[in-house]
Amino acid sequence: MSDEFKLAVYFDFENLALGVKEARYPSFEIGPILQRLVEKGRIIVKRAYADWEGYTDYKRPLHEAGVELIYVPKRRYSGKNSADIRMVVDAIDLCYSKDHVNFFVIASGDSDFTPLVTKLRENDKTVIGLGVTSPYGLGIEWPEPETFPWRYLGTKSDMITFCVNPAVAYKLTDRFSLGLGVSFIYSKLTQSITRYMMMGESGLDVPADVDVDGTAFGFNAGLLYKGNGYRVGLNYRSRFTLDYKGTVSLNIPVYETPFAGTGETSFDFPDLVTLGVSFDLSRKLVWAVDFHYFFWSSYDSYTFHFEVPDLALTEDLTVPTLWKDSYIARTGLEYMATDRLALRAGFAFDKSPQPASTMDTSLPDADRTTLTCGFGYKLGRLTLDFAYQFENFRERTSERPDIFQGTFKTQAHLFGIDLGYKF
Repeated sequence: MSDEFKLAVYFDFENLALGVKEARYPSFEIGPILQRLVEKGRIIVKRAYADWEGYTDYKRPLHEAGVELIYVPKRRYSGKNSADIRMVVDAIDLCYSKDHVNFFVIASGDSDFTPLVTKLRENDKTVIGLGVTSPYGLGIEWPEPETFPWRYLGTKSDMITFCVNPAVAYKLTDRFSLGLGVSFIYSKLTQSITRYMMMGESGLDVPADVDVDGTAFGFNAGLLYKGNGYRVGLNYRSRFTLDYKGTVSLNIPVYETPFAGTGETSFDFPDLVTLGVSFDLSRKLVWAVDFHYFFWSSYDSYTFHFEVPDLALTEDLTVPTLWKDSYIARTGLEYMATDRLALRAGFAFDKSPQPASTMDTSLPDADRTTLTCGFGYKLGRLTLDFAYQFENFRERTSERPDIFQGTFKTQAHLFGIDLGYKF
């Protein structure tokens, strides 16, 4: 009998598409996911669930990939949960009717499928959970880029990352669990910057636009211990290097059309270790603490190489960053005031890895403190969650030796609300 895994893959497509949209990624690419899964074994079933009237642009590439599209129309009060229910029913039916299918992949971005995973494991099926996240990102745009004093360091930048993380969990004992995962990371970086260039005997400002993207792979592992009234988790995510390649455009004022070229660079992202603990202080009160340590010292510089053939221009720009290892410490409380109402509050401190000597306009970072509060309310099958977050960045003055100093002061007010209906 063959030991080859027979896979069934189920895509909660509307949830995945929502995650892609929130990450500001242009579209959802199914090819890299299927390529990784083929390495696990032979895919027998590939199904994606959604109201496809809202995702017509995805239908052709999914058909070409051999994915069966299950149409689940949206109905009043049903939302995406109608697709969830259909997906669970199909997976359980396959579990009992096709015994040779021994490996199930659930691709989604929420925890609605935890009971399904439990039931599949009870029937000796291996289960992988596949999520979509955006672990790193930044974006900033400064006004009046033509006269902005730091325009030579950048006037606009935007980075998005899109991470697909298949993971599998093993229950070692009644109290210990082990999780392992592999990450495929896609990232897109756009930046506007002004270059001072000599044209003959005089110099002038030349706006430049960069549009590059890149991919990388990483892995993660975690341990979870469940005690009597407390839980302890330890997680590790590996470092990875994103190799970006793309286009460069130079808009020289004395010419009507911009000059096109190519550019490439690499960014090193850090190892991350997380320790989390939660305590049941009483039947109604839970206290949680976690500590994240980032090994950002691996990010000490980057070099941007670009070529513009029509100008016979080739250049390597090396930018020192000299980042230091940093950490985030967070704590929070949840109190069940009634069977329906949960009250929440939290505090966090985020230590910046960026030294003042390398601060620039694309990421003027600083140490920050965060205060959060919110509540959750259940009324029958209806759930309402509300959250408020205040972030205060410490005032900080740049000490870059290559340009005049600037002082940055930032505050942010963030609000979140979620309304759900469970069937």
